[in-house]
Amino acid sequence: MKKRLRKKLHLKEFKELGFVLKLEFNTEDSDKLDVILDQLLAIVEDMELDCGGILEELVISETKPNSGLVERKAAFLDRVSKIEGITNVTAGELIDVWHSHLDDDGCDCGCGCHHEH
Repeated sequence: MKKRLRKKLHLKEFKELGFVLKLEFNTEDSDKLDVILDQLLAIVEDMELDCGGILEELVISETKPNSGLVERKAAFLDRVSKIEGITNVTAGELIDVWHSHLDDDGCDCGCGCHHEH
């Protein structure tokens, strides 16, 4: 397969990794959750990652292929676990975000939300 097609299809050296991040909070106050989310997104941006999904279950992924998510995952989780208001952080295994189908509950959008659209 030609390099251009591998890039278009996010295959081999163009594969992008990610993981599902599950969070639990000690508040349901929307203003406090906004502050927590702002802090989380600042970490995502600072570490040059992408983020999608819903607040309690996010998909964290690389912004470009082979950007070292394997090595940076532990540091990311450490920083997120220190955000005040987050009581539990759980991270799934690394997945290919373009080709892993997270469809246990009918979701095939690849976002990790496990909901039908």
